[in-house]
Amino acid sequence: MALLGGSYRAPTKYLGRYRDYHRREGHAWTQDLEFAMKDVEVSLARGRGPDKRAPEVRVEQEAYMPRDSDDEVDRNPKYVASPRRAWLTARGGLLRALEVTGLSLHAKAVQVFPASEGRPLKVRLGLPVSKNDVAGVGKVRTLVCVCGTKVGPAGIDGEAVCAACAAREELERRAAQARVEHPHLDPERTEAGWQKIPLFATVGGAPLREATIIGAWQALCAKAAAAGAPPPPPGGDQGWQKPPGPSARRSGAKLLARLGWALWMIQWFGRWASAALKGCVEEVWAEVADSWA
Repeated sequence: MALLGGSYRAPTKYLGRYRDYHRREGHAWTQDLEFAMKDVEVSLARGRGPDKRAPEVRVEQEAYMPRDSDDEVDRNPKYVASPRRAWLTARGGLLRALEVTGLSLHAKAVQVFPASEGRPLKVRLGLPVSKNDVAGVGKVRTLVCVCGTKVGPAGIDGEAVCAACAAREELERRAAQARVEHPHLDPERTEAGWQKIPLFATVGGAPLREATIIGAWQALCAKAAAAGAPPPPPGGDQGWQKPPGPSARRSGAKLLARLGWALWMIQWFGRWASAALKGCVEEVWAEVADSWA
């Protein structure tokens, strides 16, 4: 009752921590205790309804997001400079809003590998330390350009929703502000000072707060809806016009599931350490299950 009364988002996980503490203190975890734990978990879930999950923003809705303007004249310096590029980078890299604000101009944080000899453009992200990175070393993930292809079941032009190009464009924009002549070669972005310069920033170049970028994403989705973005299909996530911080990450995971990625592949790419991803992917499986017969 205390867990429910305190509005804990994941009370069963706290029970698991109690079990671990019980064992660390040298006490046996008996079958009777396990049965009691199951009874408590069932009672915690009873009557609570489905889990509250961040709504998905689909690529067919992303295609209606207005392009970022690089013209800083007459723009409020406190506004987010490139909300669309930040969203696409987050969705493509399965990033939390807070992780997007942690990306910097340092060469280890973002590095571009231009297209060559039939190979597509790639952007490597050095992701900041997250809550699941117990070693505290960060992770490296690569975005691959999808321009020239069709993305998702709706067949959206890749140029309209390419996460790799969004990250590259923002790197070039921010590097130009910092007077870096050849950002793709990276010789000038290896000193420690570059870690303090954010990749995504305000028009005035200031670092972003998590709440600020979430507000910019919500304004972006509202503009996409006003521009004629299609609503989600029956049974799809509602409320996509006001996505919270985890929406980009969850939207990217569901897109990869629609593209045929296995559960373990999405879990690795998104750095999920828990089973929270499974419910997200199962929603996609439920959509396409009829085609398996």
